[in-house]
Order: sequence, then structure tokens, then C-alpha cells
Amino acid sequence: RPTLKEVTDSWREILHVGLPTAASNIILPAGFGIIIDFTSDYGEAAVAALGAASRIESLVMTVFMALAAVLSPFIGQNWGAMKFERIDKAFKIAITFCFIWGAIMIGFFELFKEPISWFVKSDPAVVEVMVLYLSITPFAMAFRGMLMISTSALNVLKRPLESAALTISYMFVFFVPFAYFGSKYYGLVGIFTSLVIGAVITAIMGYFTLYYRYNKIK
Repeated sequence: RPTLKEVTDSWREILHVGLPTAASNIILPAGFGIIIDFTSDYGEAAVAALGAASRIESLVMTVFMALAAVLSPFIGQNWGAMKFERIDKAFKIAITFCFIWGAIMIGFFELFKEPISWFVKSDPAVVEVMVLYLSITPFAMAFRGMLMISTSALNVLKRPLESAALTISYMFVFFVPFAYFGSKYYGLVGIFTSLVIGAVITAIMGYFTLYYRYNKIK
């Protein structure tokens, strides 16, 4: 049996990664709640459209979630085995896939945003906002995928605070503030565009943070 010190050391190591990750998972819904509040200024139809369109979008984003989920143990296993060339290759393939999938989804929603919106909702006011949302936010998908990969990889590399900082930055440094000012000057277009701007900036930050930390370890 392990000693009490061995158990507490294990708990400490697990919680070092687990607590910031759990906090990050709380941050995103909290921030999105603020975005819903901004959207409510434009009526119930806008809120309904945001909820419906974001759920459609989440189906597409599960591909990136799955990629980040399988990449984490792959990185950990090969890091332990000192096979860094496999990790390098995995990063390149994952980032390339993000942009390929993102480009496909931009084209898909550009072609089918209206039929999909009418299929989900029959209210013309709701459909109008859904079409607007699905015209803008797909441009953020590849970058949001990059951000998921970066934060997951940083957790594996035992840099959970930096991973959590990226998530906080995405939501509360860029997305929410930009959405606030965008709403004031550009309405719903400003709110939805802020998601793209926040994703692009944070994804680039995440990529270079991961690149620096990984190469330092390697």
C-alpha cells in the first residue's frame, strides 16, 4: 500500500491539472451567459436564434473536441517514451486538419445555412438571426479547434495554469469585451464577429505558448 505522503503527493499532482481544467469548463458557459444577455437586447427571437444556432455549431465542434481528447493521451504516451518526432507529426496533422475541417464547414454553412435554419425553426425572425450567425461564426471554427488542441496539450505538459489563462483570455479578455462594444456599434453583427476575433487572437496566443513550452521541454 502507498504511504500517506505518496497518496497526498499523487492527489496534489492530479489536482494541479484537474482544478484549473475544471475552472476552465465553468468559465465558458458563464461567459456565454453574458453573451446571451447582450443578445437579449435585440428581442426574444435573437436569443432563440442564438441558442439554436450555437447548438448546430456545437455538433460541428465535437469533431475538434474528439481530436483534442485523443491527442492528449497520445502526447502523454510519446512524451513518456521520449518519441518527440511522433508528437511533432501529430501536432502538424492536427493543426492542418483544423483548417481543412474549418474550411469545409465554412463552405457547408454558406450553402445550407438557410435550409438548416428553416428546418430547426419556422419563425422568420429567428431564422434571420440564425442565418446571420451561421454566416459569420464558421470563420472561427478552425481557430477554436486550434485553441482546444493547445489547451489540452498544455494540460498534458503540466502547464494547466497557462491552459486556463488562455480559456479565460478567450472569453473575458477578448470575446465578452469585444461583444459588448460590438453590440453598441454594430448590433448582432458586432456580437457574432467578436467570437471570430477572440478565437483568432487566442488561438495564435495558444499556438505560440504551446510551441514555446513544448520545445523547452523537448
